[in-house]
Amino acid sequence: MTWLIVALAGLLGGTVQGLTGFGAVIMMMILLPNILPIDQSAGVAGVMMLASVSTLVYRYHHAIKFRQIILPFLIYASVATGSVHLGHVLDVHLLRLLLGGLLVGLSLYFTLNHRGSTQPFPWYVAGCFMIVSGFFNGLFGIGGPLMALYFLSLAHSMPEYLANLQTFFLMAN
Repeated sequence: MTWLIVALAGLLGGTVQGLTGFGAVIMMMILLPNILPIDQSAGVAGVMMLASVSTLVYRYHHAIKFRQIILPFLIYASVATGSVHLGHVLDVHLLRLLLGGLLVGLSLYFTLNHRGSTQPFPWYVAGCFMIVSGFFNGLFGIGGPLMALYFLSLAHSMPEYLANLQTFFLMAN
């Protein structure tokens, strides 16, 4: 039964990642904490995601713009490193509440936001995206949705969006 849950999580995550460019770990974190502790679930989901991310980076490597990736990655990675250590200190009940709040908040945002991301966000909003994404990536491995919005707002084409976002995820993992 455990392997069935892991396989289902991987199938759902890979499908969502391939269609949207993000969301694999979100799908996996719905199922994996039922069979593993939260920190181990985040690690397993991150490793499972590497195959689809690597494939997408290879496919769109011609459109990568490293100048748009470096600063967000440095901020994101430094915050994620700090929050990994918090995951060992915080109570499991609090972690479950944070994970549930993140998933509900993201679903509400994506359901109610009809404006889209057609222009770059101001620097302070983009910075908040990087900090919040890094924090939740360190705790749960879920840092993609806000970074997807950030890279979508900068992209001039779908290949550029996918190339930058997937390269960012590959570096972060």
